[in-house]
Amino acid sequence: MYDAFISYRSGDAQVVRNIVEPIMASGLNVWFAEYKIVTQPSHSH
Repeated sequence: MYDAFISYRSGDAQVVRNIVEPIMASGLNVWFAEYKIVTQPSHSH
């Protein structure tokens, strides 16, 4: 479970990262898409 969800425009990622990192360092579990979204490899059938 997350303590916070951060929504932002992709062009603002650097600014948001500067806000999110200290929050995460304080111990809160933050959903920040840049760190959480991982693409899965596609499998051909």
